[in-house]
Amino acid sequence: SDVCSSDLRRKLAVRGTLRVIATAVAIFFALAYGMQWARFSAASIVGARVLLLGALAAAIYWFVVKPLRRQVTDDQVALYLEEKEPALQTMLVSAVESSREGRHWESSALVQKLIAQAVEMCAASESAQTVERGPMRLNGGLAAGVVGVAVLAVLVGPEFFRHALSAMLLVSRSVEAAAPYKI
Repeated sequence: SDVCSSDLRRKLAVRGTLRVIATAVAIFFALAYGMQWARFSAASIVGARVLLLGALAAAIYWFVVKPLRRQVTDDQVALYLEEKEPALQTMLVSAVESSREGRHWESSALVQKLIAQAVEMCAASESAQTVERGPMRLNGGLAAGVVGVAVLAVLVGPEFFRHALSAMLLVSRSVEAAAPYKI
């Protein structure tokens, strides 16, 4: 279950990263329009920097850290694998339930054999490696697509997108230097 659990965690991390990227891109464009509307005033630039940083931190916590901190039980892994790999039938759930503490009426040798068979079947079917390969590729591709569209929008879109990008990300520059509209 450790291998399966780590694969599930990797899937959660990839999906969370996609959501963080999509959130950051959406917030960036909303803030860019807001700064343009405010004519890149000092307050709008500072506000955009703070809001982008805060939203990014919140998105990372909400979409990556929080899901990865959840404990995945053996029961959840067993049910998940059985759902994705029908060849395992009820072997995994039976093994997990038989190995629980407090079940003294069963033969420990029988329980160990059942667990060994379940692990053997899981390894033979390569379920842990293949169950989430498709969704992970999809989420990775979607993340690349979101980044690609955002880069394209900044490069060929309105000029204020490029001004907003430099104003928000180049925090080493003063707010006055980041404002593209000067008198």
